[in-house]
Amino acid sequence: MTGTAPAAGLAIGPRRHERPSDRAMVTLGVLDGTSAATVDGGGLVAPTGVAWSLDWWIGADDRWYLPAREATVRQGRQGVGPVVETTMRIPSGNARHVAYSTLVDGAEVTVIEIHNESPVPVALALAVRPYRPTGSPAASLSITTDGERHLIVDDRVAVVLPRRPNESGASEDTDLLSMLTEGDPLAWPAAGRVDGPAANAVALYPLPHRTSLRVVVPHPPDDAEWSARSSATLLGTGAAPDPAAAPDPEQIARGWSSVLDAAARVELPDDGLSSRLGAARSRMLLASSRLPAALTALEPGAGALLGALAAMGHRTGLELALAAIADTFPSRLVHGPVAAAEIVAALDTAVVVSGRAVDDALLEVAMQLTHLVAKSRDADARITAERGLAALARRAGNTAAAGRLERSLPAPDLADLAAVVDLAEAASAAGAWPAPVDGAAGALHAQGPSPLELADDGDDPAAAARFVAAVRDLVVDDRGDDVDLMPGYPSAWRGGNGEVHRLPTRHGLVSYGIRWHGARPALLWEADDGVRLRCSALDPEWSTTDARGETLLTGAADALGSAPAAGESFS
Repeated sequence: MTGTAPAAGLAIGPRRHERPSDRAMVTLGVLDGTSAATVDGGGLVAPTGVAWSLDWWIGADDRWYLPAREATVRQGRQGVGPVVETTMRIPSGNARHVAYSTLVDGAEVTVIEIHNESPVPVALALAVRPYRPTGSPAASLSITTDGERHLIVDDRVAVVLPRRPNESGASEDTDLLSMLTEGDPLAWPAAGRVDGPAANAVALYPLPHRTSLRVVVPHPPDDAEWSARSSATLLGTGAAPDPAAAPDPEQIARGWSSVLDAAARVELPDDGLSSRLGAARSRMLLASSRLPAALTALEPGAGALLGALAAMGHRTGLELALAAIADTFPSRLVHGPVAAAEIVAALDTAVVVSGRAVDDALLEVAMQLTHLVAKSRDADARITAERGLAALARRAGNTAAAGRLERSLPAPDLADLAAVVDLAEAASAAGAWPAPVDGAAGALHAQGPSPLELADDGDDPAAAARFVAAVRDLVVDDRGDDVDLMPGYPSAWRGGNGEVHRLPTRHGLVSYGIRWHGARPALLWEADDGVRLRCSALDPEWSTTDARGETLLTGAADALGSAPAAGESFS
């Protein structure tokens, strides 16, 4: 164990306490949901807004295996959505924990499946621990049970079990982990409940070889109806969600893939980067339900999220988001000029993808925000806002005003693209991209040398949006009068295939694919009428206005270095 012992007098806490270098945290939820849950790098799950977490421990013949501490824990995703697998090595095989959110009987829940993939039976302990997702201890918890299938925390159903546990217990002054490791039997106190900052409970099950067990964690209620349904007094009516009624994780993973594929689809020559892109997009979609409120409040990151959602073709919710902006006329920048500038910069793409017309209300708000940003004397934010306002004015047909703004602005800085290419080059060549589950934490720092590096602050949706924007810079550059395909092409990608489908640009939808024939890439494309295409990184001389076609490029741009000689490989 590294670091100090966790608070509240308990022997073990979240993985970030036990292994401080492992700070993975993934948000789970459903599209258009009102609540969420988080899972940490060891599989510890907590609905947001509560003061407890649900851990899992495996008892084998030799000892208890604790995911918060074990060095053999690995984590990944099923597909691109928030279906998170945590695998832990145990004698003769693995124990696998799968966590995902879904709807059961109309209620938002997180489902947890634990699989014993070893050829020997083990014991499974499901432990309610007094820790928030961040790892900080609760002020106090109250834990009880109905003696059958429900653990109740602070008078709400916290965990719905598949059947009555073989053994269960709770304590407010003893860590039940010590009782398990010492082989002592579990028990509930005579009062049937425990209260206090160290309150903890365990439900114990046998888990035979090649079998699994599923539990449901209801998300905290947001309305009186579900509050009543989740209260202990109504447990006998069957109102609590049944684990058996939840869909399988494979169904949820396919659903998320379908949602992402319904918008733009991007498959890069680097599989690791493609996986991280999908993870970041799913994190953005989870945050999109509260985007209108965030935009109205001019919250930091709201503009980045709006722009990235639109840039990847996600139409759902854009109309509501734009309506929220149009209904706002701010008199001051509550969160500073950068947040406001990012909102203005995102409006043109959001308008194009949503199909909304640029009405006077939206244009006036953009002008007001740009005015406030200019008054702040933040030069970079002012340029960002004015460039966004110029694009929106041109979209509205006011070419004279757009032209005046554009003539006063410097040319777009391509240094950010160079930084993205440099990092992608190094990571792809080394095969060093982090695990896909970390993709939602990918951050494009506005002024940093490594725009695709992981942040340590969890899976922030604004960071995910900036990561998506950085990856999109590798795929298209539509800042000029044409669309440059794969403008940033790391030489480590040479010989690898890539595809882009239905990607929105300032000039229209674009789809293309790259296939290599020896040292030369073949380009296939389809675009809206009137779009001029280039592919400067693979053939500086090539361009076309044809709506569809295919061609063999030279593949000899300076940025790629020399092509391999006959008989040599790309590596």
